[in-house]
Amino acid sequence: MHPTELDALYAFVVAGAVTAVLTPLTMRFARAVGAVDQPRERGLAQRPVPLLGGLAIFGGTLTAGLIWLPTSESTVATSSGESSGAPARVHRVGHRAHAHRANAHHRLVSAAGRHHAAGVHHALHHHAARHLASVHAAAAPQGVVHWYGVFAAAAVITVVGAVDDRFDLHPVVKFAGQVVAAVTAVHFGVNVKDIAVPFVGLLHFPNVGGAITVVALVAMMNVVNFSDGVDGLAAGVSAIIAIALAVIAISLYEGHHLQSPAPAIFAALIAGGALGFLVHNFPPASSFMGDCGANLLGLLMGCLAVEATVKTEVVISFVLPLILLTVPFLDTTFVVLKRLKYHRPIYAPDSEHFHHRMARIGFTPRRTIAYLYAWTLMLAGLAIALRFIPYSDHHGHFHTGWSLLLAGLGLVVLAASIYLVYLLEILKFRRLDALRLRLQRPGAAAEEIERDIERHLETGEIDAVVLPPTSGGR
Repeated sequence: MHPTELDALYAFVVAGAVTAVLTPLTMRFARAVGAVDQPRERGLAQRPVPLLGGLAIFGGTLTAGLIWLPTSESTVATSSGESSGAPARVHRVGHRAHAHRANAHHRLVSAAGRHHAAGVHHALHHHAARHLASVHAAAAPQGVVHWYGVFAAAAVITVVGAVDDRFDLHPVVKFAGQVVAAVTAVHFGVNVKDIAVPFVGLLHFPNVGGAITVVALVAMMNVVNFSDGVDGLAAGVSAIIAIALAVIAISLYEGHHLQSPAPAIFAALIAGGALGFLVHNFPPASSFMGDCGANLLGLLMGCLAVEATVKTEVVISFVLPLILLTVPFLDTTFVVLKRLKYHRPIYAPDSEHFHHRMARIGFTPRRTIAYLYAWTLMLAGLAIALRFIPYSDHHGHFHTGWSLLLAGLGLVVLAASIYLVYLLEILKFRRLDALRLRLQRPGAAAEEIERDIERHLETGEIDAVVLPPTSGGR
């Protein structure tokens, strides 16, 4: 099978359609086994909603993967655009070496005479064997990923998450399941042994690359799981990121930095699965993906980042996943730091995520995800611009006009990010806080304003915005 870029579109459509069709079935199954999310104080759901939507996402992505992804292959190309491990190419190199050996043998036999033929033949045979061994060693498969192994890892975390959705597993058990899934993915080829870092160069991890990859995959599962707290958020953000990575992966393939379009197909089927589930998860949601879906998307997104960008030697590719994952990573980082500040367990749930803060300042669920979608889209646009805008010749020379354009786009995204961080009061500014409180309560005394500022700075709690009733309101 020789996948093409067009297969990415087919995989996207099929994964989305299968997921959308399977989701109602998972809803019935969830109700039958009692895997239903009940309204609770820290949650934003207003009614019981069935979980286990991740089973549908797994079914959709697996179906598309079985059709369009190869069983296994090397996806990483060398700087010349050739695969580091293509068996057909090794075979051709072997034939060339054999022809070279035969010609050299003929010349030396003619020059040295028949009485030296046996000795020369032995020496040449030994030399050619060593040469062929070095050729095979240089062309041995490196960076080979077995896609069936990736889906085996996905099956592991989907089952663990589904059991957790029903029985609420202990955090240690869930963590163990995440580690097993990550180790499985690494075992089957999702392994980073070197990373091209801007202004630093190529960093090699010959012995600890697998361990680093496991940590990164587990972190990615938790990042997506932590951010899945409002209807449509995790599915929509994952779809945006996956689509951006699909576009980037196709460009890397066409630029001979990836040997195969398989990472682009993988990205497309993730995006399709996420969007297919979003049909039932957009607020007001009729189905939740649950831990099985959030952990599944986290694992798949982590594997995608590795295979689509991080494994390549394109320096900017290391930055692209970091930009695309800014929103979920910032959300998780601020929440974890606050839990550590107040000596609470990292895994303990609370109401300090971005969507909780937006709810407290008066945002509806749809307005909340609209803001977070827009933020993610801006970051995705910046990542794609970094890949396609020719701001540099990649040899230390920058093109002024394109560089200024790229810097302008970066400043716009940075300004929007700072605005949202201020809006959510992630960072505290005493004067800005005082101004906001005076605008909200113009009749409040100065002492009252000062007390509220101190409370906000100490606890991080924010007041909800209460809109005045209209004449026609109830």
